[in-house]
Amino acid sequence: MRGVLLALVAATACRPSVEFHCADTSQCTLGTTQGTCEPEGFCSFPDSSCESQRRFDETAGSGLADACVAGQPGCEAFASHLFSACALTAPDTVGFSAGLSYSYDTDTDMLAESDEAIAHGSIVLQQADGSRVRALSLASLGMPAGTTLTVGGSLPLILASWGDATIAGTITVLPSASPGGCAAAAGTAAPDATSGAGGGGGGGNQGFGGTGGSDDPVLGGTGGGTIAAPTTLRGGCPGAAGGASTTAAGGTGGAGGNAILISANGSLSIAGAVSAGGGGGASGSSSSGAGGGGAGGMIGLDATSLAIAGSVVATGGGGGGASSAGAPATDTGSNAAAGGSETACAPAGGSGAAQALDGASVVDNSTCGGPGGGGGDGYILTFATPMRGSGAIVVPAATPQ
Repeated sequence: MRGVLLALVAATACRPSVEFHCADTSQCTLGTTQGTCEPEGFCSFPDSSCESQRRFDETAGSGLADACVAGQPGCEAFASHLFSACALTAPDTVGFSAGLSYSYDTDTDMLAESDEAIAHGSIVLQQADGSRVRALSLASLGMPAGTTLTVGGSLPLILASWGDATIAGTITVLPSASPGGCAAAAGTAAPDATSGAGGGGGGGNQGFGGTGGSDDPVLGGTGGGTIAAPTTLRGGCPGAAGGASTTAAGGTGGAGGNAILISANGSLSIAGAVSAGGGGGASGSSSSGAGGGGAGGMIGLDATSLAIAGSVVATGGGGGGASSAGAPATDTGSNAAAGGSETACAPAGGSGAAQALDGASVVDNSTCGGPGGGGGDGYILTFATPMRGSGAIVVPAATPQ
């Protein structure tokens, strides 16, 4: 009994028993759980029983201790999908200027133009499957022509606009680490071999990954299988590594494309470009196999009305070749990402999926390390019927929700 009492005293001593005021979210941690520093100056932590999905800590003052954080005024009228608008922080006004380049890291929450940080509101939300996403809360979203936003980090991103959203610039979501739930949709690594090894299989998502090439008689890895349309925000699956030989390591597989949801409490117009492609597989060598390409990620478009006159692309990365890497799927048109170059002893790596859902397989035998298979296409989900301009490019074809 005395041991139990001592344990309780020790646990209580780990938590402040007095009112605690925070100035920054980094001050709100409870074990491994990251909280939020609310505008009231008190910490909150995730709680799915609250409409906002956040509850004030017991150290909050002003009568807020253990109370649910209130959602933003009017959040019930924001008919969002895949997340609750009442869980968002207060919307900020973030201006994107024509001709400038911006970057955002979903892990560090750093939004910047060049090296200059830009103030903004964001929160990490937990999805139904337990995975996490980062949400930026914006009063409105306007990206003029010539503006670029490059999104990195491992967490998927929600751009939530409390008003209309207009994208005439370019949003590029970089490939990221493997999402959960890949299982058989990740490419299969090629087996190691003494003198020559095959290429890795491409990653799958909506489309199959391509099979890696063999280094006769050693077979390449099989491509990843397909995954049903997502009900949470998640990216594509990675390509697999090429087989190693006794003298060289196999090329690594390309990362899967990450995921982005652009949600507007109004109209959404895209005259520019939005992409979330898979990464290219690394090259092999004269005796080791190349990596498979990563599958395309996911792009969600959610608004009361949707118009697309530009491009929306979530395609697969190219498989690596014997001496050069496969191309990442950064093209904002309908072109497939190329596989690594052909050599005298091996064919080119499999190209990533584009108009066809599946990544290309490598069917020819090699007399040096086998090339990697291409990554499969990702998903483009639309939550409103899009009006498409004559020059609009949507690859793969949108999946209405």
